[in-house]
Amino acid sequence: MKTPYYLLLNDKPFQIILVQTLSSISTKTLNYHHRRYQLQQIALLMHRIKLIPIYLRLWKTYWKSGMGQFNLDSKEQYSYPMNFKIWPEKIQSILSFIQIKEENKQQMYIDFVYDYIDELKQQLTTSQIEYEKMTKNFHGYTLSIEELLEDYLEKNLSSLRMHIEHKIKLIHYDYHIQVIKLIYEQEHPNEYQKKIFKELCQDKYEEEKIEQELRFSKQQMNYYCSFDKSLKNYDGQQSSYNECKEM
Repeated sequence: MKTPYYLLLNDKPFQIILVQTLSSISTKTLNYHHRRYQLQQIALLMHRIKLIPIYLRLWKTYWKSGMGQFNLDSKEQYSYPMNFKIWPEKIQSILSFIQIKEENKQQMYIDFVYDYIDELKQQLTTSQIEYEKMTKNFHGYTLSIEELLEDYLEKNLSSLRMHIEHKIKLIHYDYHIQVIKLIYEQEHPNEYQKKIFKELCQDKYEEEKIEQELRFSKQQMNYYCSFDKSLKNYDGQQSSYNECKEM
């Protein structure tokens, strides 16, 4: 897994986190750089432990859509059935290069998504085991150090978390659109009616997509403004927080 820029040893905010952490531990000059590297590895493992569940949530949403399981955890009541098996375009696109009979596609999607979710779960378990091992072997690792790293990671993962939630909402919305289309087709509309209905659905989807993107952009702006304010504590530089508030 690629190291994110905010966990690179030359990233200034991360450097300050490392200095704050190591200053609370009795560290000899000779092994300072080694301890710094160890802390980076611990932070990377913690990052994976936080990152993987975010993607698990996305892929489980793909699974529920493809298996017609959205109704299992939904408290809302719909006037149409929610057990249609509709695989999101993302999954269909990933596997579009495979030449396979139409009747075998469902099983192909099931196997692919199931295996990917299983792989993510295994990576999560492995990362948790490695994290426990590394923190036990790191002399002086305390709850306060863990909380400091967690806070730093949460700030940097917030944008991605919002982005994934945005994608999940669009998957849900697209699923409803596709279900309505399928039900409509069961009424045997003529070609003109199909054309009009398709255009209406597309317009509605685009409208919802734009609305979701606007919400997402606003959330991102609020996040970056608040994060910029917190960065002032890291580098002591003039913050643009007030400028953000005025936007």
